[in-house]
Formats: sequence, C-alpha cells, structure tokens
Amino acid sequence: MEILQTNKRVSTKLEKGFVGGRSRLSHFGRSKQEIVADAELLTAYPTALNFYTTPPTYSISLMEFEKYALERLRLLRLIERVNTTSAARNNEYFYAVIKEINKSPDLPTYSILTSSKPDEDKSDDNLYARKIDHISHFLLRLAFARTEEQRKWFITLEVDFFRLKLWICNQIDEILLQHNLPFVEAKEEARKFNKEILDSSFMMTTTVPGAMRVYKVSFTHALDLVRSRRVFLHKGYAYVPYNDVASVIALKFRSWLSESLSLLKKNIHLVDDDERLQPLITGFERRHVGTDSTAPKNGDAVSVAQLSGFSQKSFPLCMKQLYDVVQKEHHLKHWGRLQLGLFFKRLGLPMDEATKFWRSNFTKRPDIDIGRFDKQYLYNIRHMYGQEGKRADYTPYSCMKVIHSSVGPGDHHGCPFRHSDATPLRTKFVEAGIPQEGIKEILNLVELKHYQIACQRYFEWTHDKNTIEGGVTHPNQYFTESRNILTGKKTIKAEEKIETKRTVYYKSQSTQNAEEKMETTDAPEAMDEDTDAIFAAMEY
Repeated sequence: MEILQTNKRVSTKLEKGFVGGRSRLSHFGRSKQEIVADAELLTAYPTALNFYTTPPTYSISLMEFEKYALERLRLLRLIERVNTTSAARNNEYFYAVIKEINKSPDLPTYSILTSSKPDEDKSDDNLYARKIDHISHFLLRLAFARTEEQRKWFITLEVDFFRLKLWICNQIDEILLQHNLPFVEAKEEARKFNKEILDSSFMMTTTVPGAMRVYKVSFTHALDLVRSRRVFLHKGYAYVPYNDVASVIALKFRSWLSESLSLLKKNIHLVDDDERLQPLITGFERRHVGTDSTAPKNGDAVSVAQLSGFSQKSFPLCMKQLYDVVQKEHHLKHWGRLQLGLFFKRLGLPMDEATKFWRSNFTKRPDIDIGRFDKQYLYNIRHMYGQEGKRADYTPYSCMKVIHSSVGPGDHHGCPFRHSDATPLRTKFVEAGIPQEGIKEILNLVELKHYQIACQRYFEWTHDKNTIEGGVTHPNQYFTESRNILTGKKTIKAEEKIETKRTVYYKSQSTQNAEEKMETTDAPEAMDEDTDAIFAAMEY
C-alpha cells in the first residue's frame, strides 16, 4: 500500500476539529490540494481496520511523535484495565471498552474509530483518525520491541484492540477479500459435514443443511479454535463457521505482529542512534505496564515496624507470600528479594530500614552472621536503591512482569495465582478468612488463567467487598488502594455500578511535563528525513 503525505493545512484543520467535535467539511470553498489530500487518505485507508503490514511514510514533528504515541499508550492501558475486570471477549467486553474510550477526553482518535459505523464514515476527521491510528501503532513498536515481556504486553493489547475493530466493522467478507486471507467458502462441505460442524461450534444454531456459511482454512490458521475444540477438523483443514472467522483473523494478525516485532528488534539500533528519539522512546518504555509507578509522597516513609501489620491487611498475595517466607525461613533467593525489595522501596521504606529488615532476618540463620550478610547481600540492597553500579532508579514489578516471571523449584517469587497449585492457594484463602463461596470463585478464575481478575476478587473478599476501579495492575497500586479503604479515605463496593472517569495509574512527572509541553508548544522541531530509515527498519 502506497501512503502519500497529506497537505499540512488539512491536518491542522482536522486536529482542531477533535477539540470542538466532529465537523463534516464539504468540498465547497476548499482548495484542490485539500480535496486531493482527502482522496489520497481514502485510498490509503479504505476501512477503519488496519493490519499494519506497511510502515507509514509520513513526515511528522517530534511533538506529533510524542502526542500520537502517548494517545496510543493511553488506549492500550485503558484496554489493559478493562481486561482485568472482564474475562471473555464478548459483546459485553467490547461495549465496556467503547464506553471507557468515549468517556475519556484524552482519546479523540479512538473515539472516532470506535464509532458505531466507522467504515461508513468518510469524513475528514475519520480519515485523519485512521492515519493517526496507523502512525501511532508503528511508533509504539519502537518502544516495545526490545524485550520479550514488552513484546508480549504490546501484542496482547494490540490484538484486543484489533478484535474490537473487527467486531465493530462486522464485514468479514470484505476483510477477507481486501487482505487476501487464505479462506475459501466451503458450500459443499457445509452440507456434507453439517452435523459435525454444528456439534463443534458453540455459535451455530441452524440445523438446515447448507444454510450456514462455512470457510475452509488450514488448521494452523485456526489454532485458537482448535485448542478450545470449537471447530471441525478434516484432513488438515478447519471448517470455520462465519461467526468464528473473526477469531481466526485475529490469530493471523497476532502472528504477523509477532513476526514483525522480532524482526524490528534486530534493527532497533537505528532508534538508539537517534539522539532526538531516544529520550522519547525511553519515556514510553518507563510507562510500560505500570513500571513507572507512583512514588510515595513526602512524609510517607515506612518503617520496618509497620511491615508486619501491612503484610496481614494490605499486601497483595504475591508480596505477602514473600514476606511470610522471609519471616519463617529467614532467607529468600535473588529474584524473590528483588521482587519484594523493589515493592518495599516504592512503599517508602528507606534504604537503611530495608537493610535493617534483610539483615535482622537473614542473620537469624546459624550460617549467616553480620559479616557474611554485609559481604554477600548489602551490595545488592544498595544497588536496588540506586547507590551502586550504574545508579539506576529501578522500579517495582508490575502485575504483568510478576505473572510472566520464570519460577523454578525452591523459588517463591512470581504470581501465586499463576505459579501455585490449587491446594496451597486454598490454604492461603482460608487463612485470609475468605468463605467457601469466594474460594470457589477465585479458584475458578485461576483455572481459567484469569490471574489479575482472581487477584481483584481476592482483594474484594478481604476488603469487605470493596473493589479497585479499573482492576489490579500493580502490587503497589493494590497496597495503596487497600490503605485508602482501611483508613476510610475511599469506599467502593464491588456490587455498585460505578461511573468512573478514566485515571492514569503511575503517572510520572516526566509524563506530566511532556503533556504540558505538547499543549504549549506552537512550533515543534521537525524531524529530519532520516526518520524514513527508522520506519524502514520495520519492513518485513
């Protein structure tokens, strides 16, 4: 797909339209260049659905770079929060995402793209929104291609957004045709294997042979359906009912995106070599999945003496488990110390108090005296607080990082909902005073691999059914919300229907400064033509 640069006047005019609402501009009184620019956008983006197979070729300013990427990041964080409160990707889930997008004043692009019929809307605003959607996706690829954890997070949420747009468009035939996807309508097989296909699909209701629409595709393109036994297989082919085709298309998109990010990683040095882009990319990385969590306010320092009480009432289960192991065994392996230590650091535990905690517990073992402790463990504590090594300000683990931790024999870190068996989990729930009804609910969520939702329910059952708006995304967020409820600062019952404003957890000062800069800067520095080389690195 060839994408041409639009006229600057058109872009400026449409951006103003986002603030005051959508304005449908007629051709009357408009220049020929503006009309041509709109035609080029319509050619480049015939539908609101984009597979992002071709990098954009536009020239954008540094201010636009940050503005577009930040809006996209806000969108993904919003989807992540909805994901923690909804397990299935059904109509209710999609309506919930759209509702949150429409409530947010910071997501004008995606409010347009998730309108009721975005493909039928050919207005200037809609076409411009499609362009920003294209650009912003590739901008965030630059920030989230480096590590496996970043790629997993980015792919998961981008696929969820892709599923949402598929659901809104509801034009499967046009999508299959436009993107040359390997689906063949199987009319004869639909009649021949009518019963088998019906038995395999949860979505089909018709029993009339030949009445249902079925597509034939290699089973490797329908692994989600194969894994859940929701599709009929015959001689290496999956026979997919029309209503399930969207799932297969989303799986194909996931495969494309995963491949392209892996290839981009090999060329990421092009970004690292650009002094203008590197600070922006680093800023977006720090906002990744809650890793830029809120620092404690002045005066909020925590002492070792407070930890015991906090652990019983306000620690998430992942941190309570680590704390209890230290108290019982007077030892913790490296990754456990790092997970718990960074959690303590963000809680407001000063370095000298942290040293006191680890030293007092570890030296209770007969084989560790103060001298050995200082020699073997003190450096790591100082390093964690940025006092040794490269003096980095290490941030605490987010829920996603905890969940995706590698846990081996004898390890206690990671997420208990993912890495523990049902029996020890049940014991922990009983000790926490959760009734059988709650234990059954949480274990069912664990079995379905909805770990963050399980943690949310654990919070609710241990806090008199009070809940966390937007779901649990970070252990330190869990702690803060718990303290707010227990001290009477906040009370939100889980059964209440909450009309919430969108909130951005863990918003750093650098993020705030960037947003203020975007609002006040009138003449942003333009990016040089060598930006094309960076986007060229995304080709595959």
